[in-house]
Amino acid sequence: MRLFLVCLALLAVAACSEETADVTSTANPSPDAAATDGPTDQPTTEATTTESPAEPDVLNLEIGATADIGDASVTVNSWRLDAGTEFFKPDADKQWVVVDVTVENTGDDEYNISSLLQMAIRDSEGREHRDIAFADTSGSLDGTIPAGQTLRGENATEVPAGATGLQFVFKQSFGSEQARWKLR
Repeated sequence: MRLFLVCLALLAVAACSEETADVTSTANPSPDAAATDGPTDQPTTEATTTESPAEPDVLNLEIGATADIGDASVTVNSWRLDAGTEFFKPDADKQWVVVDVTVENTGDDEYNISSLLQMAIRDSEGREHRDIAFADTSGSLDGTIPAGQTLRGENATEVPAGATGLQFVFKQSFGSEQARWKLR
């Protein structure tokens, strides 16, 4: 049944139009820029060097920080390791990482979300793990979020035991924009 729902979510996401993402973080917001995108009426006669404000580090966010990715405002609330149940446990050389996430649709249209396409755990070796674990989770992060609404749930992933430098990765469905939160 879960496989059917994942496939259905993939089809729903694929049917959506591609959105352009602009990644920012409310954990370390950048001030408004005064630059213009087009040509100006005044010629520039000399090069000036000014220090621009530091861009928010959306690839190394802290737990509790929020990142805006397209029409999604994403917050990682917490994370934990899950030892499994009597019937479902991680393999002896694996562990389950469960991340509690809130996604708010800041756009005017429905926002389709897929944990399989948009979420992963990245380790210090640069490997991204997307395995869906059978961990005991609260809420699902798959489906459609109406405009102005939020969805909160947990994403479970199986990673090698002892993996270091773990980060939760949230990616735009169709595009290269992403944000990462430090787990450990």
